[in-house]
Amino acid sequence: MINDTLIRTIKMDCPLCDEKHDVEERQRIAQAEIKNEIVDYEEFYYLCRNSEEDEQDFATAKTLDENLLRARNAYGTKKGLLISSEIVAI
Repeated sequence: MINDTLIRTIKMDCPLCDEKHDVEERQRIAQAEIKNEIVDYEEFYYLCRNSEEDEQDFATAKTLDENLLRARNAYGTKKGLLISSEIVAI
């Protein structure tokens, strides 16, 4: 995963360290496999600097849903299909 960018810092309950503190909201380019096709998409996630675990990043349920939609839209764009916003507009 490349192009890791800080978007903002927000105070939230962190599921990794079980404390309420400032967590970084970040964005990166990720890859997903959809219908046997690898696509690149923008993935949003949170980073806990206080966590002593190997993994310091996590996503909320809402963020996971939004990331999945972005991956599906990237697949649609790659294949020349309508993406979700275009379907809604119709």
